[in-house]
Amino acid sequence: MDGGAGLIAAAAVKPICLWCDSGFEPRKGGSPQRFCNSKCRDAFHSAGRRWAEMAVSSGLLTAADLRNGPAEACTLFTGRGRSSDYPDIGYAGTALRDARRASARDMVLGVPITANGLIELCRLGWLDAVKLRNSEAAADAVADLTNAAISMRLRPSM
Repeated sequence: MDGGAGLIAAAAVKPICLWCDSGFEPRKGGSPQRFCNSKCRDAFHSAGRRWAEMAVSSGLLTAADLRNGPAEACTLFTGRGRSSDYPDIGYAGTALRDARRASARDMVLGVPITANGLIELCRLGWLDAVKLRNSEAAADAVADLTNAAISMRLRPSM
């Protein structure tokens, strides 16, 4: 095996953290490691508990579903149109992300925006001032701004 192929093979088995998506060097022995550190593992479990509480309160899930669910340990899904990150385990996507994707649907929103909001979109460069009265352009600007905030993982200030 030449050096390049060896590096590719080594990179193919390096695990990716289920929470932060960064690669990590797994510990030796024990059960398969799915998180790069305990902080990511704790964040994953905390988010899972919050999601389950939201799902129960919104009617997406019932307490009986949780109570009567499988008693064995959860395993990762296999397949999903790509090769496994962990050949002996399965697909490295999280159950939480899969559940969110399964319950999410595209939607069209009718969101009111004030004249000052439109002016601020122009001032910040999200909306071309020439298109200030074009509702489709304003909607695109709001969508672009929202997607940028999501990609940066911005959270509301409390």
